[in-house]
Amino acid sequence: MTIQFNRGSHFHWMLNGKDNILNLHGAAKFVEKNGRTVLYLDGTQGTYAETPDIKFQQTDLTIAVWIKLVSPLSSRQEIYSDWSSPFQFRFGIKADQVADGRLCFHARRDVYTVSAIVNVCTESSDIVDTDVWRHVAITWRPADRTVRLYINGNKKLDHVVSDNPVLDFKNTGHTVYDIGLKRDNGVTTHAYFCDLMIFTHELSENELNNDLFLNHGLRSFI
Repeated sequence: MTIQFNRGSHFHWMLNGKDNILNLHGAAKFVEKNGRTVLYLDGTQGTYAETPDIKFQQTDLTIAVWIKLVSPLSSRQEIYSDWSSPFQFRFGIKADQVADGRLCFHARRDVYTVSAIVNVCTESSDIVDTDVWRHVAITWRPADRTVRLYINGNKKLDHVVSDNPVLDFKNTGHTVYDIGLKRDNGVTTHAYFCDLMIFTHELSENELNNDLFLNHGLRSFI
């Protein structure tokens, strides 16, 4: 899959065993699923993957990835995060209620406080189901204080956060970010992952839908 964008920085982990700077931990491995080689995390303690940190504390942001949850939700399942003290961001799937599955994003300010810039989830009707592939994405545009959440190329949440002079994400100083791990308590995610993409600009709904969702081979398995 070739994606051409002419603004900001673009980071792409295919999660198929060919990424040079991706660290696997525990039982994390690459497997064949639905005609592709993908990352598999089995939900056991210590099983997750790491990417290098990305400097997007003061930029626009897009995080997008394909995920196929395996187990019914019993705890929050993080997709991609920097979530250990002093905590920057977490993008994941909520499990506060039976069969919840709402897509969520939480980020903290770069000040000496635990106050959030963003702490939002989709509605209960807009969930990430188990045993099917879903393309999920979050975009953040600090200039208009807007965070958006997408599932399968469709916008599910459009939220303007409260006005505040500090809109930068907290700079934790951490050198890695996690796939499938809530690092503060060690909870891991049971899922398959494919094509994690990070942009230091906000992709539009049209770009997410046409360039990252509709043209992807996993769309046949949603």
